Amino acid sequence: MVYGKWHRTAIRFTLVLVAAFLTMLGFVFQQPFQAASPVSSPVATYSQGMLRLTVPYDALHAGAGRFTVEVLGPEDQAIGHTEQQVRITARNGQLQSVVGLEKPVAIDDLVWHRVRYRFEYDDAKQADLEGTESISQILSRPVLHILGQESCRRRAGGRARDCHGYQG
Repeated sequence: MVYGKWHRTAIRFTLVLVAAFLTMLGFVFQQPFQAASPVSSPVATYSQGMLRLTVPYDALHAGAGRFTVEVLGPEDQAIGHTEQQVRITARNGQLQSVVGLEKPVAIDDLVWHRVRYRFEYDDAKQADLEGTESISQILSRPVLHILGQESCRRRAGGRARDCHGYQG
């Protein structure tokens, strides 16, 4: 059975419309699930010799205190240190700190290091927040996804080429 040009166009339009609808539906339902999943462990990012640390806390009372973060090398020597006065106002939240390292460390070497953090209340009547984490367990690394048209990738044979034959 032979289909006309109009029929093929209608099928393509329907497929594009369904794909767009499913994509929008995914974005709509993604938001509540992200908000519902609290971070239970610290998260770190590393860029340009600076380690950015976010430490979630739960059930701490409101009050002021000192937040100390140290980056420890494989032999427990401190290669970065920061202290800051912070005020906790909510029962649940996050403490954030940026630690400058003494010298830049390659990302492959940084995974062997650890981070030690401690929050001490000024009144010292309540329990403190403290911990030591391996950077390899808490380090967030960016992921790059490349989307491409399947027919173009098959024709390119592993080389960079667009669908119109341009080879770069």
